[in-house]
Amino acid sequence: MLPKVNLARNTAFSFIANASNILLMVLLLMAGRYLGDVDYGRLTFALAYTTIFGWLSNFGLEELTKRTLAREPELSKRLLGNVVVWKVILGVLAYGAAVLLIQVMKPESPAVRSIVYILGIAAALKSFKTIFLVMFQAFERFELAAISQTIHNVLALTAGAWVLVTTRDIFGFVIVFTLVKLVDVIITYLLIHRNITRLVPQFDFRFMKDFQIQAMPFGLFFVTILIYSYIDTIMLSAWRSDAEVGWYNAAY
Repeated sequence: MLPKVNLARNTAFSFIANASNILLMVLLLMAGRYLGDVDYGRLTFALAYTTIFGWLSNFGLEELTKRTLAREPELSKRLLGNVVVWKVILGVLAYGAAVLLIQVMKPESPAVRSIVYILGIAAALKSFKTIFLVMFQAFERFELAAISQTIHNVLALTAGAWVLVTTRDIFGFVIVFTLVKLVDVIITYLLIHRNITRLVPQFDFRFMKDFQIQAMPFGLFFVTILIYSYIDTIMLSAWRSDAEVGWYNAAY
């Protein structure tokens, strides 16, 4: 027997979680206003670039984890422990690849490279956050997902807006943004630990090998969607100036 699902309740909390993303849109609007076209172009390029590489540390694991736990909730501790360790390995590899490739793409722009280094860490932290959100959804705890998302978005807007208004410094902005991601991961893990299961790091090579193979179709699909969504900014950055990238993304 499947557990009874309160569709109206889950839908309401999903709406709250997604509606709070409006706060991030406000933050991006403020970034364009206070950073200016050149730094905004650098920021949006770095976000697009690190988002693609950040997803390589997932590669379908989240979608398969959600499906598996919804059917077999007793696997939560084993699955969480193995997936988190595997994501650490993938995250290190993805971050290393991003750092190496940016040297080739932007040899003349140390500012852009530095921003990518910082936001690459933020992308890795986001990858950990999403696996926790998946567990909330698999266990029908949409209210916890809404709490986590809303806290993150409020913190990001508050801290980010303060830095933008007081300093107008892009490096201060991306550092604060990354620190908010770190706080967000800690809060979300505490919600997991208190309400669902505790994290016990472990690594079963055979188990994760089979699990990752099953996750590959999901990963290929979502990486394709991400490339489709962000490749325009990366291509434009390779051909035109940072200011033009900023104009394009402000309009987009």
